Amino acid sequence: MISKKVNYVKISAHVHATEDEDKVLNAIYNLLPKKLIKYSKIREIFRGHFGDPIIRLEIKIENREDAQRIFEHIIRNISGFIYDEWFYERFDEKSQSFFARLDKQSAYLGKVSPGWGDDIIHIVFKFASFPRISKDDFKELINVIREKRASE
Repeated sequence: MISKKVNYVKISAHVHATEDEDKVLNAIYNLLPKKLIKYSKIREIFRGHFGDPIIRLEIKIENREDAQRIFEHIIRNISGFIYDEWFYERFDEKSQSFFARLDKQSAYLGKVSPGWGDDIIHIVFKFASFPRISKDDFKELINVIREKRASE
């Protein structure tokens, strides 16, 4: 079993002109385990196609233990339309990263669900480069975490 392999987590979301920034930030926080986690936060403002402000929020968790806890928390709690290969399609062996797009509205309500389109929270879990994780290793890791959830 592969354990403690996540190096860091980067979580980002866009706050559109019609959204409340605090609510989007709360949606991000709802995806994290409840125990306090240290992170760095970046806030950038861009202009949209029609000149509307778009705020990009980015949180980076570099503590490996916290990153691993977040990874396991997301994998255990994700529900919704997830087919058998959903997790494995989102793992890039070359970059050793798992990319997840989660629904922003569901996250605000305290649920972890896959998201599509523009209304998402984007999460990148970067794994250690050595030893490398193969797709098969990643599949085993996901299965162990999901099975642990089912037995709880």
